[in-house]
Amino acid sequence: EKAVAMQPDLILLDILMPGMDGFDTLRALKSMPQTSDIPVIFITGLDNPQKEQEGLRLGAQDYIHKPFNIDVVKARIATQLEIVRSRRELQKLSEDLSRASEAKSRFLANMSHEIRTPLTSIIGYAEALLAGEFNGDEPQAIKAISVSGKHLLTLLNDVLDLSKIEAGKLEVELLPVNLAALLEEVQMLVADNARKKYLTFSMDLANNLPQGILTDPVRLKQILVNLLSNAIKFTPEGEVSLSV
Repeated sequence: EKAVAMQPDLILLDILMPGMDGFDTLRALKSMPQTSDIPVIFITGLDNPQKEQEGLRLGAQDYIHKPFNIDVVKARIATQLEIVRSRRELQKLSEDLSRASEAKSRFLANMSHEIRTPLTSIIGYAEALLAGEFNGDEPQAIKAISVSGKHLLTLLNDVLDLSKIEAGKLEVELLPVNLAALLEEVQMLVADNARKKYLTFSMDLANNLPQGILTDPVRLKQILVNLLSNAIKFTPEGEVSLSV
């Protein structure tokens, strides 16, 4: 109970004790997850190789025989404590690396999805231009390609910033943003996907919307584009509308 409550870095344990000997105590310590990793050094006056082997088999780290030299005891304790410290550092490093790897995997999985939307839009508008489908409205298609290209560049900059990914950080900025212009860019990013599926895409904007808002334009566009792209993807026919 004391070992569970106090979580010592090291236990010095005598073999001959009343009621419950050192071997039984060691078995009990090793059987509980809370204490199984605590190193144990036996202190004993017994000169019995078989008993010593049994203790090591049960998980004791070392033996100190009585009568003992205090400097030798200190040295052995210091060695075991250094092993404990090194093991904890390695465990923490392993956990940190595991978290970084998971963050990177999640980040790249999300980005692989997000990158496809502006890239598809660029290809779609470029192919429509080559096919002469705009009939004099080419500047609008070129603007859509430019908007999609800039959004794609922003996403790629995030992907290439590995220090953010490994730290699991997402930096959010609060900037003054023209709301109408941002929504127009969102429309350009997703409209071509809707056109290819013969869906109607519309935006329903309230009359009293503010001209400017404080937001992170990159993250807000990512959120809206993801929602609308999924809506278009899973809508077999009809209309997809964004109400603001």
